[in-house]
Amino acid sequence: MKYITAFTLLMVAHSSMAQEVDFDQEFPLSQAELNAPLIGENGELPSDYEDFAPYEEPRVPQAGNSPEVEAEFERFYQENATAIMEEEVQEPVYAEPTQGLGYVPSSTSNQQGQAAVKIPQNAKSISVKDLPKTSDAQNAQAQSQANNEVVNQQLDGLEKSIERMELSIESIIEKGLGPQSGSGNAGERQAKSINDVPDLTTITSQDVASVGLLNAERGYRQDIFQTTSVSDMRSLFSKIKQNPIQSYVLRKEFIKILTSQAGTPPTVRNIQTNNWLTQRLKMLQNMGQYRQSNLILSKAGIQATNVNEFLGLPEVWVSSKLLQGDVNETCPFVKNNILNADSPFWRKALLTCQLLTGDEKGLSLSLNMVNQKSRQADPLLYNLLDAAQGNAETPLLRPGQNLSALHASIYNYAPDLITPAVVSHLPDVALRKVAKNVALNIPLRIQAAEELVEKYDFMDDLALLGLLYDKAEFDPKAVASAGVERIAEAEVNSSVARALLWQGAKASGLPSTRALTLKALWQRAYKDKLFRLAAKLKPELRGIQSNSNLAWLAPQVVQQSLFVGDVEHAKKWWEPLKRNRSLSKELSNKRGKVAILMSFAEGKLLEGDFQAWLKNLRLDDDRDRKEMEKHLAFFEALEMPFPESIWSKLEASADDKFQNTLVEMDSLWLRLLGNALEKQDVMQVMKLAFKPFMYYKTEEIGNQTLSNVVISLKFLGKEEVAQKLVFETLVNLPELSGNL
Repeated sequence: MKYITAFTLLMVAHSSMAQEVDFDQEFPLSQAELNAPLIGENGELPSDYEDFAPYEEPRVPQAGNSPEVEAEFERFYQENATAIMEEEVQEPVYAEPTQGLGYVPSSTSNQQGQAAVKIPQNAKSISVKDLPKTSDAQNAQAQSQANNEVVNQQLDGLEKSIERMELSIESIIEKGLGPQSGSGNAGERQAKSINDVPDLTTITSQDVASVGLLNAERGYRQDIFQTTSVSDMRSLFSKIKQNPIQSYVLRKEFIKILTSQAGTPPTVRNIQTNNWLTQRLKMLQNMGQYRQSNLILSKAGIQATNVNEFLGLPEVWVSSKLLQGDVNETCPFVKNNILNADSPFWRKALLTCQLLTGDEKGLSLSLNMVNQKSRQADPLLYNLLDAAQGNAETPLLRPGQNLSALHASIYNYAPDLITPAVVSHLPDVALRKVAKNVALNIPLRIQAAEELVEKYDFMDDLALLGLLYDKAEFDPKAVASAGVERIAEAEVNSSVARALLWQGAKASGLPSTRALTLKALWQRAYKDKLFRLAAKLKPELRGIQSNSNLAWLAPQVVQQSLFVGDVEHAKKWWEPLKRNRSLSKELSNKRGKVAILMSFAEGKLLEGDFQAWLKNLRLDDDRDRKEMEKHLAFFEALEMPFPESIWSKLEASADDKFQNTLVEMDSLWLRLLGNALEKQDVMQVMKLAFKPFMYYKTEEIGNQTLSNVVISLKFLGKEEVAQKLVFETLVNLPELSGNL
């Protein structure tokens, strides 16, 4: 039997002391930069653009606006600001944050809940229950036809919508960055359109099953599924549902696979081909990626008139539409299909529709017919139905509770049931509705926006979070106070504390004090394990530019940027630190660690940086040995030369107490991986690469297994993904939070 070793895989892949910073002498920002809004002081993001934005890494655009951009900003601001400038409705679902620490609620609520609720007349997002109800079949049919026309118009103008969305958001963010804040040219910032939308009059079932958002350049190639079967992919989906991929980098790659435009897996029955789109969308929805799922449904031209042609797809389509709050088209469809469907989903969907459309008599009758067995199968749904009618208390969620689209749609309908504990369980579309719902209090909306930024990668979510941070009302003296960090530290509500620090980071004219306040915001995010949130709140968003005077901040910015795979931003902050030789001993040590990380980004390891790094590591310390071995394994995997004598030194100093307790994949896994690499079987390689991260946390996986995965990704031409996986593994932000 031939065993594939790590060496075989490698062969396959190969075919100073600081001067004190004088904060008071630093040059302050101009008044124009201080007063420039991030995206508009009170504006909301346009709902017209939602669900039509392709995946883009959050980035900082280059400053400098054209007249067209200025005009677009003015239109954007005027269209959305009016409703928010009016008095906001407050429906607190939990205790308000500490007012004594500077937080000022925009209005006080009637504690008895008897005061009339006033919704701004032109607000774009309110509770679903405030929308008009429909019970007339003819009205529903007319609405359905109108919706179909809207979908077709949206598809026809999809690329223009994307470009307009990016123009609006990027240009508006520019206004808050000031000059010299971005990188790249205008051409690089152009919106990248997704694949051409197919002609809906001639599209075949095979075309529908293969619809994706990413072409081969941005996603995976057309034939990625040709070496695996439908049953194998279903098995993989089932395993990932039970054991989610722990690596954020590889989870994003899995989403790219699901959203790539690719042919269906080989099959002997056409029914499986029709079912392939259903399987992909179910997997996306299980991962909370409803926005991506909605985009694929729209691009495929799936509507009430044709969805029944595809096996299993009606459930996916109904889930998507109900979560978006579209009851006019969806609920008549549910009523028409329930008699011909035996799945429990349809009975639960009917109950949900009866609630959302205000059919109280129908809901009461349907609930009376539900037996105990059905209730026990989904107790949360029935508890939510009771609570939404005021017949029960808000149900408590168990740890790790997975909310379905039906659960989330009820929360959207009755937002007073949403507590801070619920927010972290909601899928992306529901989170976005909470963040934009002016009937909810600001702390809850901020928390929802923070979850969006932490878990997902849409640029407009970051802009929305900045808006909500700026909307929280505080005592101006608290915001401008030199002790704003201490005030925020005493605040019990973390989201409110971060909003205060966000505003405080703009109040001072000195970049150094701005940086200190922003650093306190990052530390507060670390405490809540929101590491990606901290990394995406870049210093430039508060007018803080990279320079030698902020060398003390650079190590943290570089490591955060690498953690989320933003290598270009890391390089920007690395340059002044790289050139600076007048550093304190502590900062010099931090610089040495950053230099090693940046060697992976620059693709070369300097002897001086390597030796300086080694001087701070002890071979007789278990933690240092593990760090050294992990780095060396990645140097080797990425074919970066280093003195191999270090391996001999590690072996010579080995001791019984240095036993490797990390998990390594077995020889069978190595054999299959080697065979898949030789055949260039992309899907098989990715399935094997996912496996260790499905059953173990990244820090539990052995160095040899990690390096084999990196080698495999590099061999497939996924060098950028391999690099990001290295950074995700080496940058330990939880550890960083205790050392900075």
